[in-house]
Amino acid sequence: MFLILFRRELLANLMTLRFFVAVVTCLLLVFASTIVLLQDYKHRLDVYNTAVKTHRENVTDAKTYSQLRLYVDTPRIRSASLTKGLTNDLAIPSMFITNLCLLYWTLNNMA
Repeated sequence: MFLILFRRELLANLMTLRFFVAVVTCLLLVFASTIVLLQDYKHRLDVYNTAVKTHRENVTDAKTYSQLRLYVDTPRIRSASLTKGLTNDLAIPSMFITNLCLLYWTLNNMA
């Protein structure tokens, strides 16, 4: 009995013009937001690739170890609203690199 009532109510609501307009509006909004976010994705990917290329050139151009500055590049392409003010890279100065290397070597050679 409940199934018959549920089916009748569902069919009655699906046949209205208001439901049809709501479905079409939702589909149009999804399509429009996909186009806009796809363009933003391509732009963010280009910025990331440019940063990776620049940082690789900087590493190869460093003549001494103290001039070396490593970067951890992170592609922030997942959610544009959460990463508005953040950068795509994290700089690691050379003095921290030496400290990390010494710490790593010390921990591995303790035994």
